[in-house]
Amino acid sequence: MKSRTIAVLSAGMALALPLSAAAESVSLKFLTAWDQRYRPYQAVVHEFGKSLKDASKGEIGLNVVGPEVVKPKQQFQPTTRGVFDLNWSTVAYFVGSTTVVFPFYGMPPKPTKWRESGVWGLADKDFGRHNQKLLALLGGGHECNQFHFMLKRPVSQEQGMKGLKIRANIFYRDLVVPLGGSMVNLDAGEIYSALQKGVVDGAAWPVTGAVDFKWYEVAKYMMRPRFGCTVTTLAMNLDRYRKLSAAHRGTLDEETRKLELAVLDRLTKMDEEEIAQLKRLGVKETWLDKKKFAELARARRNGMWALAARFNKKSAPYIEELHALARKHGLAE
Repeated sequence: MKSRTIAVLSAGMALALPLSAAAESVSLKFLTAWDQRYRPYQAVVHEFGKSLKDASKGEIGLNVVGPEVVKPKQQFQPTTRGVFDLNWSTVAYFVGSTTVVFPFYGMPPKPTKWRESGVWGLADKDFGRHNQKLLALLGGGHECNQFHFMLKRPVSQEQGMKGLKIRANIFYRDLVVPLGGSMVNLDAGEIYSALQKGVVDGAAWPVTGAVDFKWYEVAKYMMRPRFGCTVTTLAMNLDRYRKLSAAHRGTLDEETRKLELAVLDRLTKMDEEEIAQLKRLGVKETWLDKKKFAELARARRNGMWALAARFNKKSAPYIEELHALARKHGLAE
């Protein structure tokens, strides 16, 4: 009888072991392209970490490091190799690897429709080719007006940006160049000094950011109209994702779906607060002709598809497939 009892207990323990293993805590190495001075950091990294911890009952934690460890434009490959588990970034920083996510900057910020239409799934498939799992595409607000230019002096409707040197990258080219400006590519941490020393006359950036970076001290104007949708990517090393328990994968998937929706509200509110604060700090609005600028913004939005394909030819076939699907569901012209 005693032997039988021991055998039954042993069998029970053997059955319990996988459940216990599945419940083990995991700490995910999370690399971010921005540090805590960038206000959306709070809305994305802090809130995501909190919701993930709560939903997993403390079993999933984040070990966060930022651009002080790996520069923003060098973070994609370490994530592919598994040096880091998670990466929050923007396609502008990894266009050399893939540009399939690039056209999402020109789509209406509708995460639910992105997923239901299949365009999100195609982006995820593309990340899979780079040994990464796309967890979330994070829009910057409910309207496509999340970008502007911070300038040292006002613009004129006649001259536009003629003669101005603007901190910008390929994402802004179809506005800066037609308006007569020239581009200077700088990382975020270099912008203040460049404005202060006159290396650049202005900087293109999402609306939220100038206050924390203190650009208002060296750039007293913000150009209007605002323009464009912001989209950032939250991705995970695919091997690491697959090694998680089914329960942890499920929690991660669910919480990142929620994050996509929550971020729209959080960042819309942040933009409104940022503009009000900039005005209190003495920053003034300077306007271009609304009609002319709207035409440029539309051409820029529609041109993102060709630009993405031209910039990374390996991505071109996937972008063509994505474009067809986006048009089918009213997400692109």
